[in-house]
Amino acid sequence: MSKKSSSALDIIERKIKPLLPNKFCIAFSGGIDSMVLLHAMKNIIDEKSQIRAIHINHNIVDNSKTWAKSCEVICNNLGIDIEIISLELTHNGFGIEAAARDERYKRLKEKLYENEYLLSAHHQEDQMETVFLRMARGTGLDGLQGINEKYSFGKGIIFRPMLAASKESVIDYAKEHQLKWVEDSSNQDTHFDRNFLRKKIIPEFRGRWPSIASSVSRLSQLSAQNIKILNQVAEEDIGPIVNINELSLSKLKDKSFERANNILRYIILANGMSVPSMKTLQNGLKKLLDPKTDKAVITWKGYCIRKYKNNLYFLSNLDLKPNKVDVKIPWEIDKKVNLGENIGTIEATFIHGDGLSIQKCENKLTISYRQGGELIKPIGHRINKSLKNLFQENKILPWKRDKIPLIYYQDELISVADLWLNQNYIASQNEPGFVVKWHKKMSIK
Repeated sequence: MSKKSSSALDIIERKIKPLLPNKFCIAFSGGIDSMVLLHAMKNIIDEKSQIRAIHINHNIVDNSKTWAKSCEVICNNLGIDIEIISLELTHNGFGIEAAARDERYKRLKEKLYENEYLLSAHHQEDQMETVFLRMARGTGLDGLQGINEKYSFGKGIIFRPMLAASKESVIDYAKEHQLKWVEDSSNQDTHFDRNFLRKKIIPEFRGRWPSIASSVSRLSQLSAQNIKILNQVAEEDIGPIVNINELSLSKLKDKSFERANNILRYIILANGMSVPSMKTLQNGLKKLLDPKTDKAVITWKGYCIRKYKNNLYFLSNLDLKPNKVDVKIPWEIDKKVNLGENIGTIEATFIHGDGLSIQKCENKLTISYRQGGELIKPIGHRINKSLKNLFQENKILPWKRDKIPLIYYQDELISVADLWLNQNYIASQNEPGFVVKWHKKMSIK
């Protein structure tokens, strides 16, 4: 066996053998790279390990069904179970690459078993293409890390054991074992960014610098090492925090702009958010640090950082989506009411001589949400207070206020979740009463 072929096999063995025995799922495209990984894994794993494959048919090319069938035949011949998943992508044009990738990873994540390893066949040249693409589109140090070798993925772990293998060694292995694979006709279409790099740009680099792929691989490794250092600096700057979605502005006090920027980058990634462009993050940070404004915000694709009082909140756009429920939900107080996954449940706890009077409410209550102009006379207050003022005085987060359940008897507000009760409806010392218990799924302040 040639040196290159041994190198590809040795790399896979060195990464996989310490994991044995285990459960493995191959992301099998049918191309040469995943074919080599599938074949090598079949011969590496022990009897106690499990191996299967999943093929994602993106339905982008005309012969995709034939291609999927070929993958099925290949796996059957190797005695490996395979599942074919067919996608229906709604995005057209140049964005089809991103749409296909997002949907592919979504479906793979759903299919992964508990603690199962999802193996993909990315190699050294894929790493180089990824780094080049990110550089072309604009990236920071995080992007220069390229493809991560290993990370949590759904119920399992995604792992790429071939990242250190060269394309040449992969080809050599395939030839050595006389493997057959499927050629993806879409790989010739240079309208796709990655194909344009692969066909037009990288050959020019390789012609001038033959070792460019290994050089970019080293750059990725160095970037990953530097990111670890930056993360350690951020952790030291932040100190212990209870909620990773929230950051006190005091943590940024007396920090250089660069260190403050690094703290935001760290928390953004810790929350699983995509990282905004350098320009967006730096310009936004200046607004967040401005003491003259209390409601600054950084927004980017799907996410935002919002300033409120002396804190920063790291949110998705779904967190800010208005609650448009305008119907009244009947509530019999001896029953628990489920208000939805994000809001939680409402139930009553029965007591005597305290809480809301059952007699006054007649057990005919409804639950609704803020529409504006609501008034309540909280316990201990002589006059009605607007819900708006109560929320402001108690620093309830503005984007949570329309998600707080309001309890009504007829048209009168008698309880704001379990925050405030209406003084006019409090049970006397000899009356049976109840208190509202809100099992919320969100932080409101």
